[in-house]
Amino acid sequence: MGTLFIGIAFGPTLGSILIKFTQNLLTPFYVSVTVYMLMIPLYLLALPESLILVARASLTRKQHELREEHAEAPQQARASGRWHARQRFLALFRFLSPLAIFLPRMIDGTGRRDWNLLLVVISNGILFSHFCLIAYKTQYAIAVFGWHSEELGYWLSAGGITRALHNIVILPIIIKFLKPGTPAVALPPQQNEMEPLISRNTSPEPWAEAEEGTPAATPTHPPTPSSYAIARTDLMIARVSLLIDIASYTMVAMSGGPVLFFVGTVAMSFGGGFGPAASSLALHLSNGQESGKLFGAIAVANTIGSSLVGPAIFGMIYINTVGTFPKAIFVAAAASVAVAFGAMLLIRLPQEPLSKDVEDRVGDELQPQTLGAI
Repeated sequence: MGTLFIGIAFGPTLGSILIKFTQNLLTPFYVSVTVYMLMIPLYLLALPESLILVARASLTRKQHELREEHAEAPQQARASGRWHARQRFLALFRFLSPLAIFLPRMIDGTGRRDWNLLLVVISNGILFSHFCLIAYKTQYAIAVFGWHSEELGYWLSAGGITRALHNIVILPIIIKFLKPGTPAVALPPQQNEMEPLISRNTSPEPWAEAEEGTPAATPTHPPTPSSYAIARTDLMIARVSLLIDIASYTMVAMSGGPVLFFVGTVAMSFGGGFGPAASSLALHLSNGQESGKLFGAIAVANTIGSSLVGPAIFGMIYINTVGTFPKAIFVAAAASVAVAFGAMLLIRLPQEPLSKDVEDRVGDELQPQTLGAI
């Protein structure tokens, strides 16, 4: 998503320039419609199918199972209408079924439940609920500072440029310095100095067959950092990012003029490391299993936060306080980030090392490049 914010950075500036030269507020909308129309052939003809054949076959099989369940339902129940009522009721909440992966699971041999994954998704959902705040920030700037479309465009572009710079340049550099070191490579035993380097019974290729009775050497993969060390780095980045968000919202809530408001809102871009760090941490806490289902469930939770919970809560706060204390929405945002930070503080990474095969699989998926992608 780092490159996404490049477009977000230049879009508002381009819109401001178009409005300034055309003196028409609808010009950016005409340009947007034209761009969307040009993208339709791209989606239809150029972009490949995102689902592989196995995934599509699985979805088709599940659809057939649902149809068979409908066909095998008791005729009396269907006739009375109870079966149809039950199916309609369950269909209303079917979109929540992927969230079952976040339910606390029992820890073997302890009798306790693991709440870590649920805490991560709660924190992530809280941060995604702030996506609706851009509209209220805009209304606040118009009402309090008298900004017009041109000033708003430059302000939005500054935030987009800063976030793109952070996600593409600054965050990868930070991850490079914070990433755990790889274990040392074990060298083979030192060869006898009196023995020739290449003899009749040896071969320069390490994978060549050795003499009879001696196992042949096989090429080895370079060691990777342990998944526990990577998860610890993810957790630290997530916590620091939340602290930056708390400080930024506090600065905006305390702002008395446009300068401090501008600096505080732009500084929120430096908390953008929470998203990738939280996703990488969630993958570690799930032991690298069912990663597709995990990220699908995270997307559902984020959509609920950004499209349902966030607009409902912050919209109600802004409507009820805009006439008396318009900064209340920023105070509420800072408080919600503090709740997310408290949830991240409750996360306790398991001290027991994972099995070798699981650790290798998770370590391969949680490379620092994954942390830097947004």
